[in-house]
Amino acid sequence: MWGGLQELASGTHQHYMGAIVLQGGPQEFVVIDGQQRLATITILALAVLKCLSDLQPADNEAGERHQLLHRQFIGYKDPVSLRSRSKLTLNEGDDPFFQAHLVNYHRPASTRKLRKSERLLWQAFEFFLERVSKLGDAQSLANFLNNVVAQRLLFIQITVEDDLSAYTLFETLNARGLELTASDLVKNYLLSKAAASAAGLEDARRLWARLSTAISSTDLPVFLRHYLNSRQPYVRQERMFRTVRQQIRSPQEVFEFLTGVGDSAVLYSALHDENDEVWRDYPGARQQVRILNLFKVSQYKPLILACAERLPRKDLYRILQACVVISFRFNIVGQRSTHELEQVYNKAANAVWKGVATRPAQVIRLLRDIYIPDDEFRNDFEFAAFALPAKRALTTYVLCELEKHAGGPEVDFEQEGVTVEHIYPLNPSPVWPGFEDAETDRYVHRLGNLTQLEAQRNRQAGAKDFSRKVQTFAASRYRLTAGIGGSEWNPGRITSRQRQMAESAAKIWKI
Repeated sequence: MWGGLQELASGTHQHYMGAIVLQGGPQEFVVIDGQQRLATITILALAVLKCLSDLQPADNEAGERHQLLHRQFIGYKDPVSLRSRSKLTLNEGDDPFFQAHLVNYHRPASTRKLRKSERLLWQAFEFFLERVSKLGDAQSLANFLNNVVAQRLLFIQITVEDDLSAYTLFETLNARGLELTASDLVKNYLLSKAAASAAGLEDARRLWARLSTAISSTDLPVFLRHYLNSRQPYVRQERMFRTVRQQIRSPQEVFEFLTGVGDSAVLYSALHDENDEVWRDYPGARQQVRILNLFKVSQYKPLILACAERLPRKDLYRILQACVVISFRFNIVGQRSTHELEQVYNKAANAVWKGVATRPAQVIRLLRDIYIPDDEFRNDFEFAAFALPAKRALTTYVLCELEKHAGGPEVDFEQEGVTVEHIYPLNPSPVWPGFEDAETDRYVHRLGNLTQLEAQRNRQAGAKDFSRKVQTFAASRYRLTAGIGGSEWNPGRITSRQRQMAESAAKIWKI
């Protein structure tokens, strides 16, 4: 978004931002579609206003501009408390934080303790604040907000009378190719079905608000599909809304569905955060969730939702552990197509939901089709490469596991002071014989060329020649690093070392 705004500021063209669907009026509207766009633009405006506020002591006109723009774009100040209040109200979960911290430019005491959605709001504010602070003086800031953002971002406003009209509109717009999320369609359909009575509609709104508090709007469409796939045959994203419409036809079914997704949303949200309090009730699960987040995989989640609902809590650890092994073999090292993963996880989840699989061993047997056999895995592992710094955490995790298997110290892969050293350097000096120019890119990021090293020794090693690096390696507490010897380092040695690593890996990441 920021790049596009910079282009707008440097030219005279305009940019179409899509349709905003509103319900109600004339003084107050409910935003049916467009919440994220409006919230983002409001945060951008707040960042500009914060910069103007900071300029006030040295620039009298900055204060006047701040006052005028704040009233135009944000809202008003309470005459008693003198605190700002925004025209835009977010959902029940995020609005208190939004009003207290962003609208009033008040930094939270600790960003670590924020909920995920609150942290994202604050990060967006800081992102824009850093960039608009470089725009210049108060006049430049005011010009950017008043003449670029307000004048050149174009929307279509569509106003509907009630939820049923909103649902009908969404279906019409969707049929005409307007980009709407599946969760928007599901929400409006469910509310239209619950609207048989005012009380039913209000209850449905409350349940949906509970859901949207637990799951961010970005993650909501994926979560809804994972929820459906945890208890019925495989549903693709593009068929999710149609599936919900076919299965849910009465107010009672609406409330059963919203209650179920609300309960599952708590665990699903925790799958994104290994420090969530939820994991206190699931012995051993926290570390496995942490590793799955490191892998950035999601296909396993329908299975976990089903297992959390149907199996004893103590069993979830074994299922998550199996998902770690499968993900490492299939996704990280094998880099196979993920479509097959989703299908197999779905079948296993359905078996759990229907009571066909009631023990971890039965569930794991249902995953055998996506468990890469040892021979294939070893072959894949022999050619595994991890480009740094993009995959530094993943590389450190792999090396830590290999080190522990070799009898070396058990070290947490996120522990400070643990570094990864390229034995053959990224930028080798002429003292490195044995490598052709074309071989550098092929071998420098291979796992066999990477090793753990203490931070201080990593600085000592640098791009020295191999004979001097070996002396540094020998003093390391890491067994695999200290064992690197010899008088030269070449592609053959990298291949040989990685082949040995592959043998160990097949024993470490194994069901």
